[in-house]
Amino acid sequence: MRGKLKRAALGAVAILGTIAWTVAIASVMPRWRTEAAVLGVAAGIAWPVFGGVVLYVTRGRPSVVAWVDACLNTMALGIAVLLISSTFWLVFAFAGGNPMAAMMGFLPGSLLASFVVMIQFFLKQALGRGMPARTALGLWFGVLLGSFAVIVLVVECALGWQR
Repeated sequence: MRGKLKRAALGAVAILGTIAWTVAIASVMPRWRTEAAVLGVAAGIAWPVFGGVVLYVTRGRPSVVAWVDACLNTMALGIAVLLISSTFWLVFAFAGGNPMAAMMGFLPGSLLASFVVMIQFFLKQALGRGMPARTALGLWFGVLLGSFAVIVLVVECALGWQR
């Protein structure tokens, strides 16, 4: 039961953290509300797609639970980095600072830091589960980031036609 509770907590961190991060962007830059929501939705779809492909490629070995744990821990770690940086830019933006400067100063760095932390952590997890580095990196860039980018583009195009 303890493992299930941990997985549920990590899943909640990933979901609630993504929501909090998108709300933070929207609160600093109200005109970016739609774009912030699109990023959150894209992340929410890309991770399950990635996890499904990882399970397909590995045939669930060493176990489905091992890969679920790898993905949930990676997501939670990345969200933690984003939430820490979000706190800084929110404080800066609402303490008399320039909201655009806060976003442009903190957002790119926080995204890069989150990306580096997540890819390093996932690569370590994948190697420990017997996946070659080339496969792990190919899945990361091709499936996770690729599906994220496609989802963002499709949703933005669909919304753009309605704006």
